[in-house]
Amino acid sequence: MLPLMSNIAFLKVKLDEARRELMHESIFTAYDNGGGQSGLREHPGFSAYNRLFTTFSRGIKQLTDMMPSGSTAGDALIDYLNETRFGG
Repeated sequence: MLPLMSNIAFLKVKLDEARRELMHESIFTAYDNGGGQSGLREHPGFSAYNRLFTTFSRGIKQLTDMMPSGSTAGDALIDYLNETRFGG
């Protein structure tokens, strides 16, 4: 359980860093491949953030599944996940 918790803590730090970096970025970024194609594409930082958050969410889910049903600790983990999701 300790490696899982350590990984979740790491992901939380990276999510917070990514959120700060992306706060003033557009979701889309211009590209020009030099071969005559240009346009808009999803900002790679947002893709990375979404992958981090998905992995983080799975880790929280794994931890809550280890808790006894009706556990206040499990409820606290879900609250923590929601705080992270909404910028806490």
